[in-house]
Amino acid sequence: MARGPVDDPYVYPGTLTLKNKLGITDAGLLRAAEYAYTRQRTADAPPLPLTPDGFKATHKHLFGDVFPWAGQVRTVGITHPRHQEPFAFPHLIEGSLAKQFRELAANGNLVGLDAASFAEKAAHHVGELNAIHAFRDGNGRTMRLHLKQLAAGAGHDLDIARLPGKAWNDASGVSFRTADPRPLAAVIVQGLGSRERPEVEAAQAAATLSPDGLLVYAALAEKIDREMVKLTLGDKAEMRRFVADELVRREAREGPVVLTPEQRQLAAAPIAPTPAPGADVVKPELPSPPDRNRRR
Repeated sequence: MARGPVDDPYVYPGTLTLKNKLGITDAGLLRAAEYAYTRQRTADAPPLPLTPDGFKATHKHLFGDVFPWAGQVRTVGITHPRHQEPFAFPHLIEGSLAKQFRELAANGNLVGLDAASFAEKAAHHVGELNAIHAFRDGNGRTMRLHLKQLAAGAGHDLDIARLPGKAWNDASGVSFRTADPRPLAAVIVQGLGSRERPEVEAAQAAATLSPDGLLVYAALAEKIDREMVKLTLGDKAEMRRFVADELVRREAREGPVVLTPEQRQLAAAPIAPTPAPGADVVKPELPSPPDRNRRR
């Protein structure tokens, strides 16, 4: 829980226990009850809009059984429990939320991104929401449910239970202090379902290739997508991961791939549209990396 001010209207006088609908005055018992309610509420959450109002509705859905202020932005300043740095000042919360969701909408709500790119962009978005910390309590669970719904709308499966709690908190802390979303992106990847993991691993492997090696990988990946029409999306992702791993191993053994100018141009050229049925088809051969002895 984030630390509140000394004179905190959200807690019972003389305690650190948040005022609640259940009448519980013991902080430990309240925490246990709160998690029991929100666990069920997470499971039955309806789709909610990816807007500031939708984000507030997510908090209300999760905590409406427990807190009378569920779904309302906080009116007091709070600080990070470990670093004692302030989250967004109350008068800046609404404007900051509006800005983040405008940015999300401008990025198409992250639709159409592969899993690695989704994790990267989503980590930035969630990191900014964490810095805002819009609610007096329950921000982490609200962000995780929001992230799950964001992922679903973008075509990805995200299992909140697979987001390790300590790693999430640590990565959120790094994002808050440094604005670096990469540790949080790595945690989000762990929550992505098996359908996305080969795609993530292929992208991670390909990112380590030389420029020409990446061109070869992109050409081969495109050929897999275009020609292997009988494969499922998951099987294609597995093949792209295999290709990326093989190229990485080859470069580790033999050094970076070096293409000739002609091979480089062919690898980077856009693929021609699929011809109409019955038309003559000439399939260009993809470039093979030149022999090591021809490299300069």
